[in-house]
Amino acid sequence: AILTTNLPANLDGAFRRRWFQHVRFQLPDEGVRHRLWLHALAQSGLACHELEVARLAAAFALSGGSIRNVVVMATYDACADGEPLQTRHLRDPIMHEYQKMGHDIDPGELMGTDAWRRP
Repeated sequence: AILTTNLPANLDGAFRRRWFQHVRFQLPDEGVRHRLWLHALAQSGLACHELEVARLAAAFALSGGSIRNVVVMATYDACADGEPLQTRHLRDPIMHEYQKMGHDIDPGELMGTDAWRRP
């Protein structure tokens, strides 16, 4: 069996000692995140300005799976709003992904713009 977790500190010590191998994957660096954002956004049909994608990659240290989750959730939010996917739809899904990792963030603080701040 292969087991994975984003929160290894939450695992019982006796359970962890029984694992044969522990493989730790680092988060992608900013350049890789940039390419992951471009790919995920292109798949969703959102054409982001290059500067906005660079800011996303620099501000949010997310894995490729989390970036994909953000874009999928944002796409659903946009559909629920009856609108095409826009950059502003990414705010709440980004916060959700960080909360899953045990962090409470304000994307506006990280993006440096009031348009991204919590209401």
